[in-house]
Amino acid sequence: MNPENNKLSEIMSSALEETFEEMAFLEVCRVQVPDDPPDEGGLLRVSLLVHDPFPGELCLAAPRSLLTEMARILFGTEGESIPDETLLDLQAELLNTIAGRVMREITPEEATFRLGLPETGAQSLSDLNCEAIKCHFSVDEEIVSMTVSGDALLARAETC
Repeated sequence: MNPENNKLSEIMSSALEETFEEMAFLEVCRVQVPDDPPDEGGLLRVSLLVHDPFPGELCLAAPRSLLTEMARILFGTEGESIPDETLLDLQAELLNTIAGRVMREITPEEATFRLGLPETGAQSLSDLNCEAIKCHFSVDEEIVSMTVSGDALLARAETC
């Protein structure tokens, strides 16, 4: 499935852009697959299961340095060390907001959707070589990746 020509990837992009801009006042630009991907050791990941009506998973990977800057913007903590737990909580809140926006767009009006709780540090479905849509974004000169996986959720991408 080509993410460039897919309505779900457009919805995902819009949800991520709106969330980052509204919550942290950071401009977001969608980019191609980076030539020099971020160091995996510097990334924090959070994933969230979609239970109904289109089971699947959303995963957000972001550099620790970007999340630290966002936490400083949101919490007004200059120069203080920010623990990973706080960064992961922030990232989970970002993903929860993004997921809600995505699901509101793709779920028919008469239906409801049900999301799981964000999970950090766990392996995601997209790591298991399942079919997935992955989009990359430049945020404050750092690369953020958003992945959507799961057969039902991806099938919805073809019809929404």
